[in-house]
Amino acid sequence: MHSNPIIFASVRPLRRLITGLISIIAVLCPPVAVAVDWQTIPALELTLFHPGKVSWEWLLTPADHPGASGIRGGSTCRTCHDGQQVDIGAALAKIDGVGERRPASLTLKVQTAWDQQHFYLRASWPSRGAADKSSQFTVMFDDGQVTEATRAGCWGACHDDLKGMPSAASGDIRSKYLVASRSRVTRQGGGDNIKSPAELAVLRAQGKFLEYWQARISASAPPQVLDGYILDQRHINPQSAVGVQAKQDGDHWIVELSRPLTMDTPGRKTFATGTTYVLGFAVHTSGDEGRAHYVSFGYSLKLAPGSADLTATRME
Repeated sequence: MHSNPIIFASVRPLRRLITGLISIIAVLCPPVAVAVDWQTIPALELTLFHPGKVSWEWLLTPADHPGASGIRGGSTCRTCHDGQQVDIGAALAKIDGVGERRPASLTLKVQTAWDQQHFYLRASWPSRGAADKSSQFTVMFDDGQVTEATRAGCWGACHDDLKGMPSAASGDIRSKYLVASRSRVTRQGGGDNIKSPAELAVLRAQGKFLEYWQARISASAPPQVLDGYILDQRHINPQSAVGVQAKQDGDHWIVELSRPLTMDTPGRKTFATGTTYVLGFAVHTSGDEGRAHYVSFGYSLKLAPGSADLTATRME
């Protein structure tokens, strides 16, 4: 039997089209978290709390914060305040005028795991009953490159001139940033004293940024996820590399996130056994916007056994 050249001529373009579509789908569709047996993974329970209008600059100012000299000297927020999160949240919520509208703190349960290809994180927290139709979970990662993140977790990127903060001008929508991205920082923050694009590129290449993942979940729609990094501002990657699964299970929200250990793209950290990471967590409950959310102090993570708040479980 002889091959029909006309048939083959028509098949080749179709084959190229299918191959191209497969390549596009692989790029556009982020990896989905595998079925981790979370029942076997140890959990860390921590308290998230209302942050008020506390900023990185506030933490460093002795007239505002009695522990400013400790933070400047290398101490962490948890050195003095671990175990006080509920009281701190209640006090800040009262000052901020939200103490009667919502709880001032909540309990977050975090589990972590990894295999040869991916890092996995599972988080769960209480919902506020039938009226709680949506929630938002964010985690920030540092690998020892951002000093203020090691000392203060999420507050390393929270400044006095962000939207809704004391030094923000009317209509200002400035997003989170790091001190290293500014040529000058005052008690009011770093403002628009942003370093040149070339200087920022060097900082990013050195790993002096925070990576973040954010899952937006709803009781009536599939979860959405985005990721990015924080340096001069909050950058969102055009295509998320984070897989997400989420649900409302009884009186709790549950979200599972995953990402390849190594990615050859700017603005993403590498997960490796020889590194200690600092994680900061935040939760927005239904109706929360901006700084009306719950935040954590910084918590350490290792992929190999060692001294850390979280040791990710190795899966074979």
